[in-house]
Amino acid sequence: MAGESRAFLTGDFNLPPKENTYKFLTTYFTDLRTLAPALPTQTSTFNGFGKEAVAGWWIDYVFTNHKEGLEVKSFDVLETKINNRFPSDHFPLVVKVSL
Repeated sequence: MAGESRAFLTGDFNLPPKENTYKFLTTYFTDLRTLAPALPTQTSTFNGFGKEAVAGWWIDYVFTNHKEGLEVKSFDVLETKINNRFPSDHFPLVVKVSL
């Protein structure tokens, strides 16, 4: 769809990296977390609207189809609340890249 243009694919995929679907996706895309200079201390992107996050529940991703010329400056999980409530059952990912 993007042809030779750089594209980013993001979202809640509801699958951990060990799943075959993740392995299939990474034959076409690069998971930007694998290019990060440091990994987040938070090991889960799922929070269940404030229920205790399950360690290792990494199910949200930022992928790219062209890693050449791209540098991941930082990759973080934003543990945020608004009015002491979680706005989603997933934590947002914040990725800074240089193209």
